[in-house]
Amino acid sequence: MRPATIEERVRDYIEGERVHIPVPPQMAFRILRAVEASRPSATRPHAGVLQLAAGMAFVLLLAAGIAWIRTAQSPAGVVQGTWSATGSMAVNRGSHTATLLPDGRVLVVGGMQTFRAVASAEVYDPQTRTWSSAGWLPVPSWGHTATLLPNGKVLVVGGSQADGYHVDSSSSAQLYDPRTNSWSAAASMHTPRSFHTATLMPDGRVLVVGGVEASGVLSGEVLASAELYDPGTNAWAPAPPLSIARAKHVAILLANQDVLVLGGTQGAGYSKASDALRAAELYHPTTQTWSLAASMQYARILPNGLPLPDGRVLVVGDEGSNEQTAEIFDPATGHWSSIANPSVGRADAVAVQLRSGNVLVAGGIGQTTVQAFDWRKDSWSSAGNLYSIRASATATVLPDGQVLVAGGFGNRSIPWLSAELFDPRGTSAVGVRPTRLAPAPIAGAALLLVIPALLLGLALWLRRGRVVRASRAGEIWVD
Repeated sequence: MRPATIEERVRDYIEGERVHIPVPPQMAFRILRAVEASRPSATRPHAGVLQLAAGMAFVLLLAAGIAWIRTAQSPAGVVQGTWSATGSMAVNRGSHTATLLPDGRVLVVGGMQTFRAVASAEVYDPQTRTWSSAGWLPVPSWGHTATLLPNGKVLVVGGSQADGYHVDSSSSAQLYDPRTNSWSAAASMHTPRSFHTATLMPDGRVLVVGGVEASGVLSGEVLASAELYDPGTNAWAPAPPLSIARAKHVAILLANQDVLVLGGTQGAGYSKASDALRAAELYHPTTQTWSLAASMQYARILPNGLPLPDGRVLVVGDEGSNEQTAEIFDPATGHWSSIANPSVGRADAVAVQLRSGNVLVAGGIGQTTVQAFDWRKDSWSSAGNLYSIRASATATVLPDGQVLVAGGFGNRSIPWLSAELFDPRGTSAVGVRPTRLAPAPIAGAALLLVIPALLLGLALWLRRGRVVRASRAGEIWVD
């Protein structure tokens, strides 16, 4: 005969005591319900918790493994184009000029070392990927211009002969002949100037605009004057002046043969954002007159400005406060329009138009990043990274479509001897993690391993606790 259960004993007790202590039926029912609720179940109520904890542990362990593999081996993204080192120059320099010669070589002239102007010139040969001497300017120069003439010679105009603390503008002009690798003097300008622009006009003349006139001082006069050089007569002629004096501006020859001059500064010394200009002007060679164009949306000093294949003009960057902005000028409407801004702000960067029509923008102050602008999609994409920080470098598209980026300033304004090549036809992986994990990935992986371990420990503890309670309950609650 089996022993009576607790319910049976309570029921018998209540029935026996009802004779002495009247218990309402509802109260007796509540007592029995309380006893039943307090009785341990034969099943394991924590089985669901155990299954959930085990499932979460499995998922987290799997995620940790995937994250570990991706962090150790997988690239973060793939971009078009590859960068490679090429031959180094003999002289380190920044703020120089680079001109593509008719035979495919690149002439680099002058520039600035650490607060010292450079007089040397060098030629890069893409066939051998080496540099060779191209002689010397009569005086060191930076802030000058270099223009390839229709006869194959290069006209180098103006610039500053002083160090980085002073401006000593020059009116001299020099001609480089790549066939003889020699220099000769050209007629001097009417006005000494530096930080001006020089634009080759369709008739073969060169339009020189604006700049700074100074003589060994910290600042000088910002110029509105312009003049034209005629290679046929080796003579300069005055051109109508700008409406607004400016230096460190940009001049772009448009498809309709007008010249768009934009931005710049009205400060002759150190460039301040408050001196930056939004104003733009158009030079009309047929009438030899200037007219005001619509102002840019942002004031810009030394931005990058390039004509696009559809005739519009892309302007990006600034030496002031608008580094991470870009806009487009449409000569057909005379209006500026907003476009997608680059993900990186740049000052003193380089920009060139690739054979595809896209624009490559590279480097700048404190920057190694490179981006490409697709004007058809109005979008920016990564084009890898330079090997070195390069500000005030030069970029030249070679005959094979590669881009030569030479010199420029790195950290602490130290100029480089080195040069790099960008090949837009290649593909490269960017953001590749080394097999040896960095501290941040290790910490993340450790966290993903600790969490499932804790969950598994919790699951085992719950299971052990349930067995003990069931055993103790067996001693008290006997069926």
